[in-house]
Amino acid sequence: MRSYFATDAETIEHFKKLRRVELRKKGTPTSLILHEEAAVRLEAVRDELPAGAMPSTDIGWPRGTPSLHGRAGIWNLHDIGFAVDFNATETPNLTDVRQKDLIKIVTGGQAWQAGGWTEGDYADMIKHTEQRAPMADPAATSDLGKKLAKVETEAQAASDRSEAFRSSVDSKALLDLRTKRRKDKAAWAAADDAALAKVIQPWTKAVDDELAANAKTLEKAGFVVASLKHGKALEEEKAAVSAAATAAATLRKGIKSDTLTDAQRKSADAIIAKLTGLVGRATAASAPPATDPERIKAIDDLAAAATTRLGGYGAVGWRERAENVRSSLDDAGWVLGDKDWNAKARRWETQVVDPSPAQLSDLGFFTLRDHSHSGPGGTPQAGAFDIPFIKAMVKHGFNQLANSSTPVDSMHFELRWRGSRKR
Repeated sequence: MRSYFATDAETIEHFKKLRRVELRKKGTPTSLILHEEAAVRLEAVRDELPAGAMPSTDIGWPRGTPSLHGRAGIWNLHDIGFAVDFNATETPNLTDVRQKDLIKIVTGGQAWQAGGWTEGDYADMIKHTEQRAPMADPAATSDLGKKLAKVETEAQAASDRSEAFRSSVDSKALLDLRTKRRKDKAAWAAADDAALAKVIQPWTKAVDDELAANAKTLEKAGFVVASLKHGKALEEEKAAVSAAATAAATLRKGIKSDTLTDAQRKSADAIIAKLTGLVGRATAASAPPATDPERIKAIDDLAAAATTRLGGYGAVGWRERAENVRSSLDDAGWVLGDKDWNAKARRWETQVVDPSPAQLSDLGFFTLRDHSHSGPGGTPQAGAFDIPFIKAMVKHGFNQLANSSTPVDSMHFELRWRGSRKR
């Protein structure tokens, strides 16, 4: 643990304070293990919530094996007992950008919340003794009150988006097709692909509409959609446009009249030729400007076009991502979740990391207790939580990783204070 703590003594003192959490009832330890600073705050949340409202979990420490050169930092605090996960199947970890982009395109919003924050190191955390017991809600006008209000608003919005995604297609028909594919993948035929395409048509239409709108944005920025560059070539083109636009701006600042010096004229002709090619304005019949006023006007026009084009490069990247989503929707294995098969256990499993769109349509991606139905007999999951729980967790010193866009990990709550850092 020397990459987590400065000395062996610090390591020993830290891990002395790991214990079982009395999660659902005071005096009844569970198999959930956390560090004292996290455990006592979680128990304070328990005492603050109405009877029976506290969700269950046993996913705390150890969540994984510490790596030799690992570092205890924000977004990865399971190994030192500062993090806990709830309801992993209905609030999964989304790392596949295609899933997040599909959700954004279909629902009009992101799959995560906003508003997480950090507050310092371990030494700062232990000073917040008020968080170790039930707390009254702060004044709405206070800094914490405003942050909690934002947490509630964002959590509700994320829940609404999750429910909108679940209702965006016929989930039962989608799951029936998943069952058919799982029963005999070898028998899956073109007719089944057609049936799947019909069920997810709302998704493909949403992506197609997004691509059509994106094409208009790119055309206005001077791009030819059919000949867009990608990867390194795109970055090189963007850098060239930026450099030429900067050169044009520098030259323009030095021009004081309609008559150019020989040096300015030479630079102007070179910049015009460069920008004309870069912003897609060149034609076979075009000729370089013959007079200085024409040169100045050409530089102004091309610089404006370059600025517009530079503002469109983000849309180029987004188009590539949207096209990736669209092609993935033609892959029945991705949509229905062929990877859900556990070969070792020889069974299909619900995924807690990057579930298929079919599972997301069934269980959601930010499913609060009122919408949870994957427990026994279609009841809410024992680990399902609600907005008052999220608010209480934040009030007592936790952040939810639904606040982080990469990855989206809505199951994960951790103390928002950084772990000890190597010195």
